[in-house]
Amino acid sequence: IIGYMKPVFGDPLNVWLWDGKYLYPAYDRDPNLVWLFDGEVIKPDWNSRIETEWSWDGEELKPYWGGHPKNNWRWEGNIFRQIFDSNYRNEFEIVDGVARKRFGTYGELEWEIHGDMPLALVSVVLLRIVYR
Repeated sequence: IIGYMKPVFGDPLNVWLWDGKYLYPAYDRDPNLVWLFDGEVIKPDWNSRIETEWSWDGEELKPYWGGHPKNNWRWEGNIFRQIFDSNYRNEFEIVDGVARKRFGTYGELEWEIHGDMPLALVSVVLLRIVYR
């Protein structure tokens, strides 16, 4: 395992592991929850369809198929926000190895990052894309 994310609060079994090729939950071997990341495209490993794929250019995460610009997100330093129609309540940040909402209560949206987790994968966990 190269890196992993685990919730600060919430379900302690909800840990996401990254092995350099796949992102998957530590305690649930459901193949529907395994994601493949090649550095540019994030997609479900099993039953991938174009509408389930996301592209990553090193800063920006967006649906691979296009779609509405409100689905495009960008990292600006340690701040993660929507590019179009951004709302500060939907912004995330990474501080001292913890990714969380910038404002308000964190709850289950506060994650410890361990090891080498690509920002693209931190993004899909924060946005809960991996649960779809």
